[in-house]
Amino acid sequence: MTAFSRIQKILIKVKDDPQATKLIEGVFSAALRYVTEVYTQSTTLALKRTTSDATEIGPLATRLDQNRTIAHNALIDSIKICNRYLFTKFGPEVIPVGGIYSSDPTHFTSNAYRSHIGDWAGSLVEEVFSNRVR
Repeated sequence: MTAFSRIQKILIKVKDDPQATKLIEGVFSAALRYVTEVYTQSTTLALKRTTSDATEIGPLATRLDQNRTIAHNALIDSIKICNRYLFTKFGPEVIPVGGIYSSDPTHFTSNAYRSHIGDWAGSLVEEVFSNRVR
């Protein structure tokens, strides 16, 4: 099941709970912020490498990486907070294993899996964009 379709199915089940919908909206926002930071880092550094000398790039790369890490941590926290609320309020009878996170929930057990959570965010944002009203 895709990231967006899973969230849509959960939203149908929790639509009458304003706190649940607010937390899910927060996950969407955190995913977009993370993807935006990845995009900003990649494009800014690509442009700077062609227009600046190497001594200017180091501090910029450090700052951009810090911004991306902050956004990534916020994404992980928002998923954990949302899932904790959903499981506490609705239980595993209503909320599937992993909660709103449609990939392997063991990704939250170790920092070694951080990139998988970032990939999930990218997939979510891409899927929302692909399904936009045209």
